[in-house]
Amino acid sequence: MQISRDNLQNVVDKYLPVPAFQEKWEKDKKIGRGYFYALTYHSILSFFKEHQPLSDALNLKVALIFSWNPTICKVTPDRFKQAERELAALEESTREELNTKDILNVDIDKVIHELWGPVKKATSSRDSTPGVSVTKFLHFSFPHIFPIIDLKTMKNLGGGIVNQKWYSLFLVEWKDLYKHSKASFDQISNAVDMPVARVLDIIIFTPR
Repeated sequence: MQISRDNLQNVVDKYLPVPAFQEKWEKDKKIGRGYFYALTYHSILSFFKEHQPLSDALNLKVALIFSWNPTICKVTPDRFKQAERELAALEESTREELNTKDILNVDIDKVIHELWGPVKKATSSRDSTPGVSVTKFLHFSFPHIFPIIDLKTMKNLGGGIVNQKWYSLFLVEWKDLYKHSKASFDQISNAVDMPVARVLDIIIFTPR
């Protein structure tokens, strides 16, 4: 369950110079899904920005994030409707708060406790399935805070499954990493016009 901080730091350090990051990203786009991710990322991000309330156009948001998955969403009507209600209830607190903060100022345990369950209900018929799609939904909703984590990335960093506990631990490491390397992440973000959490996602992701 523990995250290897050394693994994370070692991977990130290689790509913090802007040219090194740009070279990796150009190579990634030539491999498998990397090109599709690059092709669709800004369109998906724009849709989420245009529909900022968490529960707004929830069916289309879920469909968009599952376009990055090998399989379509499997969710029951009851769970989906419950997710819509629970996400709508978080509008005036969680969403508005997160829109004004970055990862350095977020209460990670509180936020993940509030968001993980409702998003999981919207993206899966069972709570026990891996939460890769949850991290994608969180990223596109708050791209300045939440990185995307897939199963291969998670295994490379240490851990058995992408669940609420593991992702919360990962966010603690991300928060510390950004605190100590903020200037480098911000420099890359500005150079390539990407949110900082997307920069991290690309650095630690290995396309198939």
